[in-house]
Amino acid sequence: MLLVGDVGATHARLALISREQGLSRPFREANLPSRRYESLETLVHEFLTPPPPVPVDGEVLVRTTLAS
Repeated sequence: MLLVGDVGATHARLALISREQGLSRPFREANLPSRRYESLETLVHEFLTPPPPVPVDGEVLVRTTLAS
């Protein structure tokens, strides 16, 4: 997996890609507001941390940011 991104003053566009699929099929991608984060490290940490499961009617729904 490779972490690629375009980080600017207003937004950070990050993606996890595989060498085989490349940019055409990212494993995960996000467009985050740069000003919300104290540092690049904090921004990347949030991007790489999977979201917590969400309970739904006694079941657990796992949220993902995976691209289809």
